[in-house]
Amino acid sequence: MQPDIQNQYIQDNCKSIVNYMLSKLKAYSPETYSHSIDVAKYSLIIGKQAGLSQEELTKLYTASTLHDVGKLVIDQDLLAEKFTSREQKRIIQLGHIYGTKMLLEGKIDDDIFNIAYHHHERLNGTGYPQGLQADDLSDMDRILQVADVTSALTMKRSYKDAYDKELTNQILDDTVQKGELDPRYVAIAEKEIVDKIDTLDSDKSDKNSERIGTEADLSM
Repeated sequence: MQPDIQNQYIQDNCKSIVNYMLSKLKAYSPETYSHSIDVAKYSLIIGKQAGLSQEELTKLYTASTLHDVGKLVIDQDLLAEKFTSREQKRIIQLGHIYGTKMLLEGKIDDDIFNIAYHHHERLNGTGYPQGLQADDLSDMDRILQVADVTSALTMKRSYKDAYDKELTNQILDDTVQKGELDPRYVAIAEKEIVDKIDTLDSDKSDKNSERIGTEADLSM
């Protein structure tokens, strides 16, 4: 098992595929691998604070480690650069979701697959690929969505700096106002994750200087 993974929260019948997929992802896109590890860690923090059962935490954590494996089917050059067109953005958005479906569906439990597959859905129906709404999304779906966005904002990527605490919390609050993310889990993420990341205080002026592309960052 990958050393960055909390093995006790990986569902037993998924351990081999998690280890295999993460090994592939680490070699193909170290940045996506690091993001996946962060998202799994953040999902576990939020899930514990929210009072999820051990079974739910295991399903959530397992799904979180696998949520971006579909990027293995996306060209490496596209993963490493900021979008220059809507077409590029669409290729990555839908391509990696359908890649996840191709790589995971039928190979892991359906409920774990669905949590991973739903990570870009939104409560107000504006997400993708199915345009699901609040009634269609479980607490585990919602937590992974918040963890994914939190990591996307706070992690330095090849095409963006990490956003500082103020801007990160502002963007998260905006998603709540728009009805996209669950306010219960956003509140936990802000308190238990964002406010505790000390590195987000550095170079504040540089990271706040430009918000161009923020919506695209959330859609990866």
